[in-house]
Amino acid sequence: MTGLRRRCVATVAVGVCLLPLLAAAQVVFMRPVTLQGAAGDAAPHPYCAVLDANVFAETAPGLRGLHLMQDGVEIPLLTTVSEPESEQTDAARVLRLREQDGGLAFDLDMPDRTYTELNFHLHMQDFAVTAEISASDGRVGEFKLFDLSREHLARETKVQLSEMHERTLHVTLRAQGRALHADDLEGVDVLPDRAAQSVYTAVAETASFTNTARETIAEVDVPAHVPVQRIRFETGAANFLRRVRVEAWPANDVNDVETISGTISSTHQNGIADTQLVVPMTLGANLQGPAHVRVIVENNIAGNGGASPVPLREITLEMREHKMCFDAKGGAQLVLIEGGDSAPDSPAEMAATRWESADVAVLGAASIAPQQAASVPAARQSRRRWYLTSLAFVLFALAACPALLSRKNRTR
Repeated sequence: MTGLRRRCVATVAVGVCLLPLLAAAQVVFMRPVTLQGAAGDAAPHPYCAVLDANVFAETAPGLRGLHLMQDGVEIPLLTTVSEPESEQTDAARVLRLREQDGGLAFDLDMPDRTYTELNFHLHMQDFAVTAEISASDGRVGEFKLFDLSREHLARETKVQLSEMHERTLHVTLRAQGRALHADDLEGVDVLPDRAAQSVYTAVAETASFTNTARETIAEVDVPAHVPVQRIRFETGAANFLRRVRVEAWPANDVNDVETISGTISSTHQNGIADTQLVVPMTLGANLQGPAHVRVIVENNIAGNGGASPVPLREITLEMREHKMCFDAKGGAQLVLIEGGDSAPDSPAEMAATRWESADVAVLGAASIAPQQAASVPAARQSRRRWYLTSLAFVLFALAACPALLSRKNRTR
């Protein structure tokens, strides 16, 4: 290969590598931000707006590139996510365990933190147990624990509570049709704080399903950069247990498949009313580009004789709710700029601010706004100018190379 040809090929290769970056750098979106119940005085007030999946798709990974403008001037913002305050699972100490009137009575020494969910480890099968829980200030509630696997239904040993910080709980377990013994209880776990109270936002959904003799299948596309943390199913059916398999892959690579498994169930009999129609998952196939997701509900769960398909109404892929929080004055004109990859201005003192009581802000529809480029920080603009200059050079080289090569061949 001649030197001129090598240089032309190298220039073309560089151009191909830069084109995705150039395409991303040239697109800037804007969204109007409306303050609900805006205060009439001039002092700034805290506001939070829910960020939908489109915001993630229109910005760089990790929400880099968000910039909030107030009357043409950028103001600091903080992004938050609805998640447990603690990811830790603790073992509650079982104290004064005793057999009492055919049941079990004991106290739980709870960790010094808030909690909302307990998991009872019962060394039993095929049971229906009532758990009566009380605290020093009164009765907390009565909950059903059960294992109906013999009937090809679910097993549930978790208890959902309102947020509590009691250091001691009193528990009585009573089983239907059998006496309980001390060795039936292996222990009690305290699950991550507020995990059950996390709020989720829809990412994508479908009500279109394909049924086969063994499976019910749904297909969903997810835009780039959008996190997916669970799948929620909707059905009116009762008394079923099905395994779920989720297959996901980048839209440009069908061979890079990740698989996640879970179960869904609905149990309504013998005084039990329990529905579990959510499968937790963390989807990694779409971090840098669009992803395709296939959700498969298996209708031939082991031992159920090839059950008929569960009539699903809809499935929804969801992410934990993200918010953009900021301080703004009433009457200000606010615009959210989405584009580039520079981090938003988030001073350290904003992280210490409590945003639970913030007023509501609402994001409007996005529009492509190249005229807003001047409002984006200078660092991002500098990178864009570099990209555009490189693109111009590459395009010139791509146009000139064939002519130069042809001219050299004619000279020969």
